Amino acid sequence: MGGLDRNESHLAASKPSCGARTRKGAPCKAKPMPGKSRCKFHGGASTGPKSSEGRLRIADAQRQRWAKWKEEKLPKE
Repeated sequence: MGGLDRNESHLAASKPSCGARTRKGAPCKAKPMPGKSRCKFHGGASTGPKSSEGRLRIADAQRQRWAKWKEEKLPKE
């Protein structure tokens, strides 16, 4: 018979998946993000900083990255 044998079907059944449902009602087949229970499409990724301190920290990091990029990529005058 084709398909999975007894040991393989047990492994397939115990493999973690996202747990969310698609629009058709089928379970999502994507793997969850590390340390999370959902995949990147269903809420596993970060939504960004919420506090004003966190937003300031991210803005500062972006300014530093942009300055570094400009220094490396743009021609010297």
